[in-house]
Amino acid sequence: MFDVARELRLHVEPLARLEAIGSGKPIRDCRGEVAKVAEMFEYDGGWADKFYGDVIPVPSSHLNYTRREPAGTVLQIAPWNAPVFTCGWQVAPAIAMGNAVLLKPSEMTPCTSLVLARLAEKAGVPRGLINVFAGYGHTIGQAAIAHRAWPAPSGPSRSRARTVWPRRCGPARSGSTATRRSTPARRSVATG
Repeated sequence: MFDVARELRLHVEPLARLEAIGSGKPIRDCRGEVAKVAEMFEYDGGWADKFYGDVIPVPSSHLNYTRREPAGTVLQIAPWNAPVFTCGWQVAPAIAMGNAVLLKPSEMTPCTSLVLARLAEKAGVPRGLINVFAGYGHTIGQAAIAHRAWPAPSGPSRSRARTVWPRRCGPARSGSTATRRSTPARRSVATG
């Protein structure tokens, strides 16, 4: 993940220009966002080896513990207004915790997400760990949300997925949100 950050820093200017052209933001803001994304990969990369399970004391001879496990492949839906920034803050923690990523950026601003995934591969991230698919939200995005491969997609709380998820994919989850945490699941296991 630190290599991804280094690769992003080597490509700040072209990535910032692409972001400015695609999203219509000022180039100075885009340079700052690309630099922040590099920081996200460093920060989340630093956490990768620090997530452990816990032993829970119980008043018996049983061993009760939790362990953190990757969720597997996580679906992430990114909005149009901060494409590279949102891509970074969704992808970095997911892969740091051992998950593969299927990212659906906005159809209006997919370019920097596609380039970020390519730069990550260039930095040594295994091919297929970060998957970006561009297309319309009402077609490919809805098909991804409707797929049963994951319990819930990750994305901004105001995403249309939030309203579509309970109708299309099953009962509402806690708080009726459609957000899947990118961190590993906690499971409690008791042995006797």
